Amino acid sequence: MATLPVPLTSQQMTDRFFTMLKSLEQFDELEVRNVIGGLLSPSDREKCFIAIYRRATANVLTLLNLNRPIDFQAISMLSRALFELAVDIRAYRHPSAELRKNDCLCERREVALRSSNPEVQN
Repeated sequence: MATLPVPLTSQQMTDRFFTMLKSLEQFDELEVRNVIGGLLSPSDREKCFIAIYRRATANVLTLLNLNRPIDFQAISMLSRALFELAVDIRAYRHPSAELRKNDCLCERREVALRSSNPEVQN
């Protein structure tokens, strides 16, 4: 007689997500971060990926420190921001005609920042 799987509670799902996020952050710290930091003369395309990577890393580190129920709204905002960064990466790796024309979000933001602040150096 087969038993039906018991659905996970919201607490169990949250614990799994947190554990997975912590594990990915540890992998990043051990394997990825030094490679990214050691890139010499990255191209503009690589700079865009690095900017997205750094934003995602900062968001993950913040998520790992938000552990109270009162932090729910901030957790939701950061989760959405991570999703948008994933969309940027996907769009930049597989550009359609429309996306090629617009390029990735981080480049548009950088251009806007530089045009509004001419004193910003490379």
